[in-house]
Amino acid sequence: MEGLFSCSGQLVGEEIEVAGHGPEEGMARETRPGSGDQRGPESAARNTDAERKATRRPGQGVWKALQWTALMAIVGAVGFNLWSHRLHIRSIHEVQDPRQVSFANRAMLPLEWTNILGMTFRLLPPGSCRAERGLLVVPIPMYMGTVEVPQWCYEMVMGTNPSYFAENPRGPVDSVLWEEAVCFCDRLNELEGWVHYNRAEEGSIRYGYRLPTEVEWEYACRAGGVVHIPDPGRARSRFLLRCAWYLNNADGAPHRVAEREPNPWGLYDMLGNVWEWTSDVFVLGPATSGRMILEPGVVYRVLKGGCWYSAEAECQPASRRRWADDLRWNCVGFRCVLVVPPGWFTRNTRGLP
Repeated sequence: MEGLFSCSGQLVGEEIEVAGHGPEEGMARETRPGSGDQRGPESAARNTDAERKATRRPGQGVWKALQWTALMAIVGAVGFNLWSHRLHIRSIHEVQDPRQVSFANRAMLPLEWTNILGMTFRLLPPGSCRAERGLLVVPIPMYMGTVEVPQWCYEMVMGTNPSYFAENPRGPVDSVLWEEAVCFCDRLNELEGWVHYNRAEEGSIRYGYRLPTEVEWEYACRAGGVVHIPDPGRARSRFLLRCAWYLNNADGAPHRVAEREPNPWGLYDMLGNVWEWTSDVFVLGPATSGRMILEPGVVYRVLKGGCWYSAEAECQPASRRRWADDLRWNCVGFRCVLVVPPGWFTRNTRGLP
């Protein structure tokens, strides 16, 4: 029987296998406190309890009202052109899928939206599509960041840049912990007035910025079923060389975001460049619940998409791997999704809740 993914990104009725490279292949090694094991700049490093507490929630520590005021002053001075000036993203009219456009028109939603920081998001129409492991179902519309969060944007919001490849501010932020990615989303919510996603009441629809679920990510990567990855061979190699930075062309490092071709829904670097965090806990075996799991004590989360060090086999929508949420790796970044309530855009022309 074919498996069924819930919106939480879990597969019902089928075991999940781990595929891909990792620390056992020598790129990212775990460094535990007190081990004395310092194996070079590519090593992964676990966060201490103190560091984890420092990044767990926005509005604490050094991030205070004065810094928010300074950030808002920067935003006011730079305006909505900040993102496009740095990325030189193609015109919206150059990348349009008929299904995406049709839903946007029927629902009276913008196909593309730019937030207060100048971050660009593309509409993901609700629907379902077939995948190797089952049926992907996304029941509500949402917006996904057109690119992986770049270093300059992460540093503007968080006040720091954890990236190993820090000499490339227009590249994706790397070496970011799962909780830091969640904190980035929460700070955007705080900046724009959304209720923190992780603080919403259980069972309610959560509006605002957050990490995508595994299903949402894969559904977006496939553009709702439009994208078909060629079989292994020359056709797949040509496909990946056009749309991904990976082992065959990345030259040992991630690249600036939005330099390869986007997918039909206008999303860049969904394959390659850096693995991307999802909100989901990594589950082996049949899922026991269809809800999203947000348990702070869980160690492993799902990564999607492959990275600059990935072989062709990993650079496909179904590719997934587990990674500890408190372990840094220079192959890991993230992108955000935004869920808005019905009628929000028609009521609000300023782009704020």
